[in-house]
Amino acid sequence: HPVEEVQHQQVGRMPGDSVFKILMQKVRSLDLSLSILERYLEEVNSKYGNIFKEIDKDLGEKDVLFEKIRSDEM
Repeated sequence: HPVEEVQHQQVGRMPGDSVFKILMQKVRSLDLSLSILERYLEEVNSKYGNIFKEIDKDLGEKDVLFEKIRSDEM
């Protein structure tokens, strides 16, 4: 009986369209997650870049003061 055969196949599996739909939702979700991660990494990179610039500036100022102190002692 062909009707029984068709019904039997669909009991244990999802139709192809449902599988495709779920996969597309997962791909969209991954795409969104990647986009959010990229924005986060850009922000973190920018913040750390600014922090290192400040540290470099502070070290440069301290180096100038240190050289001045050394030259005053001589």
